[in-house]
Amino acid sequence: MTEQRRGEIALMYVRARVRDKGIRFGTNLRREIANEAHNLEIGIAEAAEFASLLVEELTKETLIDLDRIRTEEKLSLRDPEE
Repeated sequence: MTEQRRGEIALMYVRARVRDKGIRFGTNLRREIANEAHNLEIGIAEAAEFASLLVEELTKETLIDLDRIRTEEKLSLRDPEE
């Protein structure tokens, strides 16, 4: 298995885990990011950028799902005679 493929699988795993468990950032966001960066042996800026991109991506997905739900609800509430 190539490094690239392992990275793709790891990212899919992280996305699935975040979707399932959610993201909880406490009041010490910088410290949490720094601790995880240290554990992963990567830079703090790189860890923060990854977290930011992941949160942005999953937030967009959530907003799209919510918009779809609202649209479906509006359609189901329409007067059938319209």
